[in-house]
Amino acid sequence: LVAYEDDVDGRPATFTRRIGDPTGREVCRDCGPMAFFPGGREALLARGSRQLVRRDLETGVERVVLRTDSVAILGGDLTPDGRWLAVVAGSPDRTMSIRALPVRDGGATERDLVPLVEDRGWLWSPRWSADGSRLYYLSDRDGFVCVWARRVDRASGRPLGEPVVALHCHRPGRVMLGPISAWNIAVAGNRLVFNAAEVHG
Repeated sequence: LVAYEDDVDGRPATFTRRIGDPTGREVCRDCGPMAFFPGGREALLARGSRQLVRRDLETGVERVVLRTDSVAILGGDLTPDGRWLAVVAGSPDRTMSIRALPVRDGGATERDLVPLVEDRGWLWSPRWSADGSRLYYLSDRDGFVCVWARRVDRASGRPLGEPVVALHCHRPGRVMLGPISAWNIAVAGNRLVFNAAEVHG
């Protein structure tokens, strides 16, 4: 299953297409797709900045996963088994945090979010390891945008130990590529994948 975005009548739309299909299927318009649940039949979508829904791609039925009152949901990622969600939360005081949420029937509220990372600086692109025991993310906590990791208890969703650096980007010339809003990482098996550039002038 491949997911992509396109412009339809001047509005952003998300589509999915199975390998071999001649056309794609529209998932939604003006929505923010974050992830797909195991099996590829359901998608996690942002409806504005304070609500996440789980949409059945066959029937179009949506169920609320999370609704917040005071924090804005800026991004997120599901564990590969679909049991836990990590979200970047922006607070009214302009601070950012990464919090975990168990994905369950009936939806959840802001009170159900478990703090994983709380820094005064910039946080972005939380990504779970293949087994869901570690969360990788971008942070500028040491003055540079680097990749950090935090061990997480898979039963409770609570952090274990202190954050550790997975990749420093302090060396002159090694930088993340593109505008800050496009800086992302991905986990592929035992590898981290990200856009980067060697700048020489």
